[in-house]
Amino acid sequence: MGEGEYYIKIKKINVNSNIFYNGFEIGILLKAIDRILLLFLNPNRLGNLVTFLTYHEI
Repeated sequence: MGEGEYYIKIKKINVNSNIFYNGFEIGILLKAIDRILLLFLNPNRLGNLVTFLTYHEI
């Protein structure tokens, strides 16, 4: 790894493993993403972002 190069190790989800454990891991990941977004966005801007991302579904 050279200077300025960063790698993120992503765990592959084993289809044969426990579905509840995989759901737990996904839940923890989503909670971490939520906390990071709340650091940078106030609730009004976060609502606008969600509306923008889901506008095509309405």
